[in-house]
Amino acid sequence: MSRYVKVKTFLLLSFFALSPVYAQKTLVFTREEKVKSYMEEFVSQGFKESQAKIYTAIQQCLRLIPEEAYKKITDRTFPVIFTEMPHFGGGRWANSSGVYVMPNDPPTFTKGIWIVKLNTQLNETQDVEEIEGIIFHELAHRVLDHVAGAFDIDKEKQANRLVKKWGFERQFLKAKSSFGTHGKRMASASPLLTLNKRSSIIKNL
Repeated sequence: MSRYVKVKTFLLLSFFALSPVYAQKTLVFTREEKVKSYMEEFVSQGFKESQAKIYTAIQQCLRLIPEEAYKKITDRTFPVIFTEMPHFGGGRWANSSGVYVMPNDPPTFTKGIWIVKLNTQLNETQDVEEIEGIIFHELAHRVLDHVAGAFDIDKEKQANRLVKKWGFERQFLKAKSSFGTHGKRMASASPLLTLNKRSSIIKNL
């Protein structure tokens, strides 16, 4: 075998030996792809079908939130699930949602579930960033590991500060203007909407 053939053969073998490495690199998903996949699994499709603004706000928050926070929020062992909280029909009194784990899915919910319940009436909001401000606030509670319980003003302030630290003060201020204690939407909100909202949104945004 000539030296040329040997060199050629070596290069060819090297290419096939290294090809899995290159293949692995091409499988690195973008944030956009990760968000799309995550929302298909952990976001109620009712938002996509009937509350487009809420769906868009969730999508945008997952796109923009810092990487470290994103990884914690989407950790399959303790994922954040987004589900709707109806304000009309029979669902306003009681409703349920199902989350299914498929046979080939990696281990899921082994440490718990964090549920973000969003009132469907939020979809009437004209500015999607107002909804984003609320969602960022709730995600901040998850990142800070705030266990649900009695209302705690210090935890609410901590969540607000983290939202601002992430760089979303604009969305925060818009949400506060509409849904804070003296917000324009809370002033005219129906009693049902007021009761359905978490106290953190009503009092401290």
